Amino acid sequence: MSRRVRLRVEVVLAAVSTVLTVLSLAWPTWFEDWLGESPDGGDGSAERLLALVWLAGTVLFTLLARRDARLLRARPSP
Repeated sequence: MSRRVRLRVEVVLAAVSTVLTVLSLAWPTWFEDWLGESPDGGDGSAERLLALVWLAGTVLFTLLARRDARLLRARPSP
């Protein structure tokens, strides 16, 4: 996979995980509403854990995209 394609994939994944983070924080019951079940018994711990997972994904994919963007600027394609 070329670095340019990888950069685009990382940017899309960072955006998706950002939306899911905000969704988990703004609408904490979305997961229960979507599944129709409450895996945490309604105390919200599953939603907080999901928000942390999505936040970690956002940070990871943003850092990877920044690295690839920096490398593309340093070594332009022929």
